[in-house]
Amino acid sequence: MKKIVSKILCAGLSAMMIFSSVMPVFAAEKIVNSVGSVANDYFTEVNGKNPTEAISKTDGLIGYDDTQNVESQWKQYSDFKQETKQYPADVYASQASGEDYYNQSGELIDGDIIVWLPTSLVLNGTNKANEYTAEYGVRVKGNIAGNEVVSIVPDESVLLKQQGKENITATITQEKQEFTYSDLKDGATSTSTGNVIANSLSAGSWNGSFNFTVSLKNK
Repeated sequence: MKKIVSKILCAGLSAMMIFSSVMPVFAAEKIVNSVGSVANDYFTEVNGKNPTEAISKTDGLIGYDDTQNVESQWKQYSDFKQETKQYPADVYASQASGEDYYNQSGELIDGDIIVWLPTSLVLNGTNKANEYTAEYGVRVKGNIAGNEVVSIVPDESVLLKQQGKENITATITQEKQEFTYSDLKDGATSTSTGNVIANSLSAGSWNGSFNFTVSLKNK
């Protein structure tokens, strides 16, 4: 599973936030776009396979779903002459995560899975209730499967340093760390806020860095 990491620089003075350029997110399990069946698939003399046995695509057939391991299949019946029968037909489809798609209104939706993350932020240099703080925001959009989540997890803390002084540990909290299909459906962008808080600072310039760990994973 590939992960994307962005570093943030923290330094004393008034609060400021800068967002990075967009970053694509990569899935742990590959979903491949299915290829639709065509009428000729069912007019061939190639025998259909059981869905659980469709290991490789049969020559001459167009319809195939690599992700669910099925292809166009047919079967002949002749036992309906004495009584009415019903015969089942299963339908399959797979769309790759991040693929552009059309919603129910027929609008084209950009499906690329993207996160926006801070690359630098600044703690206030004046004391407020014994807290030196910076607030940040993250954004997520994209077309993901119903069993997938986009995860954005910051480090729990960042070490602020100044030459000649002891290091100071600032804590990091983020309101929402996992984003589901419900958050992102129909092209929606989902957001969350976070905070970096140091309980003590003294004169001079301080700085440090921490990571966001980002992934697309199954629930």
